[in-house]
Amino acid sequence: MWLTEQRRVALPSGLFGQAVTSAVNQWPTLVRYLDDHRLAIDNGPAERAIRPLAVGRRNWVFVCGDNGLTSVVVLLSIVASAKRHGHDPWAYL
Repeated sequence: MWLTEQRRVALPSGLFGQAVTSAVNQWPTLVRYLDDHRLAIDNGPAERAIRPLAVGRRNWVFVCGDNGLTSVVVLLSIVASAKRHGHDPWAYL
């Protein structure tokens, strides 16, 4: 394997050596998706699902205080879950 060869020649204290060592150590985790077809190679869908939460979090502080923030987060979680499972969020609610 290329990583194993590079690990032998790379200086362990150098940045490249550290990167190779990290990749070798994490290899079983990196290829886990090959063992289970349900796992995606990336986490793009999860990141897209939480993007509205990240974009709006500064604004929600002003939505009825802490209780408003909790309500918005719960509602957006339900909407994201409905969309992910192919349901119309308005009909779902």
